[in-house]
Amino acid sequence: MNSKISQNNIIDTIEKTCKDCGDRLTSLRKSIITLMINENRPLKAYEIIEKMRDNGKRLTPTTVYRVLDFLIEKGFVHRINYLNAFIICKENHKKSPYILFVCSSCENTIEISNKNIIETIQDNINSIGCIADNECIEICGTCNSCLSAKK
Repeated sequence: MNSKISQNNIIDTIEKTCKDCGDRLTSLRKSIITLMINENRPLKAYEIIEKMRDNGKRLTPTTVYRVLDFLIEKGFVHRINYLNAFIICKENHKKSPYILFVCSSCENTIEISNKNIIETIQDNINSIGCIADNECIEICGTCNSCLSAKK
């Protein structure tokens, strides 16, 4: 079974999840999600502010970070530490651990949900008596498009 959620269903899925949890998908949250879906790339908080201003909405950094914190907490958005940016979650992994491959050339970000890899990493961490605080593993490298362009 493919766990990918189509972009057309992302907002419907988020709305249903919020409703099931007793949370509200406010118009501001929905606007930011829509922007992130339409951009289809990692966005920094200040890029979100600029693009929302272009759409006639003036937001403060505090407001944007508050919305992003909510979306991250619910598992709808991922924070990419390497880029200090955010991206829509396109996998239905229900907040379980995941891997983000980030191209250091073009910033293309690919979400990978491979239970075998994640379980192996978790087992290795546990075997040394440690516990991971983070659900995300970021791997930086060069994507296929950038590799092809260099040839």
